[in-house]
Amino acid sequence: SDLIRTYNANGFPFDVNMQIYFVDSLYTKLDSLVSPNQIILKSGTVNSTTGMVTSSTSTTYDATLTKPRLTHLKTSKYLLIRAVANTSNGGATNVKIYSNYKIDFKLGLQVQINTKI
Repeated sequence: SDLIRTYNANGFPFDVNMQIYFVDSLYTKLDSLVSPNQIILKSGTVNSTTGMVTSSTSTTYDATLTKPRLTHLKTSKYLLIRAVANTSNGGATNVKIYSNYKIDFKLGLQVQINTKI
């Protein structure tokens, strides 16, 4: 089936709730990609004693491309990303931010094409 897949490896001590909007040239929202209340970037693993991230956490999110959504994707001019971040464990763990922390985020599209030969 047709889908949009996001893959990420989060090395920051933040859980990120994200939404991706398809908008036209006037920034009118045509569609949204993520089901509400989904944490797309899960916090890296945090050492509760030091507050340092000890390893990244990988997450994959798939969104099905329905015909209306595919039409909106084709007619959209921009993608807007809205993100809300909380420190790990809902803010219950003290964290530290270091310059070597990183996020690897990839967005891919998988579609099936039907043609007559």
